Amino acid sequence: MTTRIRRNVMKRIYFVYVMRKCCQRVTFELIGFVIVTGATFSLISAVSIIKNMPSVFEPLHMVRFSYSSLLHTEHYVQLLIATSLIAGTMVARKSFGHIINIDRIRGKKRERVLA
Repeated sequence: MTTRIRRNVMKRIYFVYVMRKCCQRVTFELIGFVIVTGATFSLISAVSIIKNMPSVFEPLHMVRFSYSSLLHTEHYVQLLIATSLIAGTMVARKSFGHIINIDRIRGKKRERVLA
């Protein structure tokens, strides 16, 4: 009987451990970024944008093209583009935050939290 209880308790402990590792905030942000970016690229034609795009070595024309193409898209596509940019910066900040050490740049002390 005690081995059965021990086995059930260990199953629950392993389950909680796996859920904590898999269900972190970065994972959900990355999944959201992938979904929003996928929805954006399913609504726009990347091939026609690349065909009409000026040379990369002409930055002024590139900025004008980007601005006019953003103005002439539909509102929900503009919203998806803005959302994907925000989600991308959140994922990048979480992913590279330990390299840059954002808290040190801001002058904050890191608090240790037991989780």
